[in-house]
Amino acid sequence: DGNIYVAATTVYGANPAPNTTKKIDGKTGKISVFASLPNNGPAFGNINYDCVSETLYVSNHDDGRIYQVDMAGKVVSTYRHSDKNVTLGLANDPGEPNGVFIPLAQRVWAVQSHAGRLYYSTWREDTGRKDAVESNAIWSVGYKDETGVIDPMTAKLEFLLPAYNGQNYSNPVSDISFAQTGWMLVAQ
Repeated sequence: DGNIYVAATTVYGANPAPNTTKKIDGKTGKISVFASLPNNGPAFGNINYDCVSETLYVSNHDDGRIYQVDMAGKVVSTYRHSDKNVTLGLANDPGEPNGVFIPLAQRVWAVQSHAGRLYYSTWREDTGRKDAVESNAIWSVGYKDETGVIDPMTAKLEFLLPAYNGQNYSNPVSDISFAQTGWMLVAQ
């Protein structure tokens, strides 16, 4: 409908409302709270609209889940990469949200739906925290059906990020997009 949806982040500094996603009305420009998700501090990574399921996917740095949210702001499902756990509705993880970034390697950031799959990045290392074993990665998962609920059995490692600019580490991918030809573009 021409609206813009944005997610709070603290990756670049503090945010007084780390648990909110907002809607910017495409006609009036009015900003309103779209959805409040479980988060007590680290906020979110990325947000993506899926045209088939007509839902949004939001990556959460607090609990490591990707939230699927309908256009009324209600959580449809969640998916956690680290253990491939899927919930219908909100998750009930003991101790979460705890206000602390989920550990590296369990942290998801970029999300982008494309051709019946949800592509997402995992944040394993960065400039100040290098991993000698594995680099940041791009994964994908398919959907159970056109509702957009994730099928964890379809999780697939797409690729590991190459070393950044001649260094011995990669930086996390904060955004993924696809060109009309199907080429994947990543912002590192």
